[in-house]
Amino acid sequence: MNYSIASFIVLSFILCALVIVAYLIYRCNAKRIFVNKQLQQSEDKVQQQNEFLTKVLDSLTHPFYVIDAKDYTIKIMNLAAKKLGVTEDTKCHSFFHASDAPCGSTEHLCPLEEIMRTKQSVIVEHIHRDKAGSALNIEVHGFPLFDKAGNIVQMIAYSQDITERKKAEEKIKLSLKEKEILLGEIHHRVKNNLQVIYSLLSIQSKYVKTRRYSDIFKDCQNQIMSMALVHENLYQAENLTNINLYDYMKNLTRVLLQSYGVNSSKIKKARIIFVIA
Repeated sequence: MNYSIASFIVLSFILCALVIVAYLIYRCNAKRIFVNKQLQQSEDKVQQQNEFLTKVLDSLTHPFYVIDAKDYTIKIMNLAAKKLGVTEDTKCHSFFHASDAPCGSTEHLCPLEEIMRTKQSVIVEHIHRDKAGSALNIEVHGFPLFDKAGNIVQMIAYSQDITERKKAEEKIKLSLKEKEILLGEIHHRVKNNLQVIYSLLSIQSKYVKTRRYSDIFKDCQNQIMSMALVHENLYQAENLTNINLYDYMKNLTRVLLQSYGVNSSKIKKARIIFVIA
């Protein structure tokens, strides 16, 4: 009887232990399943974010890439960059400039070196080569990526082809130069014509005997001289929409005094204030 009770107690303890072990195994499996499910959801979310980011980058029409700050290798690029032939772990200066060393001339500043120096975003202009070897004017925008310690580890860069813009700028500069030459030619012709008219009036005035007609000729000469001064000031001014009225009045007064033979030292100086409404 005592043996049966002892056996029953032992069996009860064994069953309890088995139940506890089974429960612990169940809890561990449930927790593992939950953790795996959470992990899978996190991985799926990261994958979705990566796919979304890739789609966003590939939708950009300009080449976009991430460059390692230590060895200048391209780590990430979008579809537009791949179409140019850019591949991962290619050094940026090797691909874009066919050079074994980073660009560093004053005309072609290295955006990565400028970012390392200033720790700020930069915009530089470069001459890149396409697959056919043709030169392209490129505007490179660079942005630094920092680690937790504040050190620059990578550079985000995207480039814009500004070749057509450069050509348009050159055309505008050439057109402005042509207009400057044309304006100078017009100025000289107008100046010469006014001088001829002034000289003719001066010659003709010598044959006039009466004071009245002589004053009329002199007034005409002075009016022509005033027009010539306006034209001269407009030509010499940086802004053709207006002239320096003070300089114009000063020169005009000097010419008029010389024309009438007046001694300027006898003229009382006055301050003239021009009010423009």
